[in-house]
Amino acid sequence: MVDKLYAILTGQEAQRSSHTNTSVAGTGSAKTDSTSEQSNTAGAAESSASKDFDNGSSASNNTSYTNDTNGSSNPTDAENHEASESRGNTDSNRAEPEPNRRQSQRGGLDDHSKAQTEASEKLAAHENDTKIKDNNARTELLPNATPGGLAGLLDVVSNYQGGVDLADLAADLSFEVDDLFPLIDAGTMLGLLTVDNGHCTITRDGDRWCHADVLEAKKLFAQLIMDHAPLVRTIDRALRNHPDRGLRGELILDLLRSQHTDEEAQQQFDIAVTWGRYGELFDYDADDDQLTLDDANK
Repeated sequence: MVDKLYAILTGQEAQRSSHTNTSVAGTGSAKTDSTSEQSNTAGAAESSASKDFDNGSSASNNTSYTNDTNGSSNPTDAENHEASESRGNTDSNRAEPEPNRRQSQRGGLDDHSKAQTEASEKLAAHENDTKIKDNNARTELLPNATPGGLAGLLDVVSNYQGGVDLADLAADLSFEVDDLFPLIDAGTMLGLLTVDNGHCTITRDGDRWCHADVLEAKKLFAQLIMDHAPLVRTIDRALRNHPDRGLRGELILDLLRSQHTDEEAQQQFDIAVTWGRYGELFDYDADDDQLTLDDANK
């Protein structure tokens, strides 16, 4: 009885233990499955995250590459554009000066032509006035120019091959054309210069006088004024015809006043004395008012 009871109890306990073990095993298995599932889920998530990270990195790299590529491309395009514009501007700048240069040259020629025309017109008017004065005075007036000033003008003109236009000559000397007329008149009167339509040229006599030494220049000038300057020739002849080889200056001045105003008479007298002294033809002592022949001319 006891044995049966023990057997029964022992069997129930065994069943209970078996059941418990089975439950525990099941629970463990479930837990294991759950853990495994969670592990698999976590692994999947990690794998997915890894894929997403890889994709993100790849996308980021692609984007970076694209940006780098675009970035490097854009400056190149900009540089090419700027280079193209620069070449265009350069070509434009090169192309523009030609018509501007031609226009400037035409403008320069027009200005020169205009200046030369004005110079020729002024010269013609001046020559006409001089002829009228000479006719009224019944003798050719001496231009108000000194031998030194005339020599300086010839030095300048001789440097121009083939002569020079009066407009250019005046511009080079920084004077007006009108300021040159007394020197031009003296040069043409003495045969040192010729002027044709406003173009001034040095003559053979002018070239000889310009390049002669001092003594030779004085002799040449004396011969020229005796040939071409009436008042100088008149004074020289009057002195030679006087026994004492001397005359009062007032005598010559009074004779001049009969044909000129007092101012013009004094000016003509002074010019004649200056030219005669340089050519060593005669001299004048203002204190004694005496004109006398130069020793070299006796």
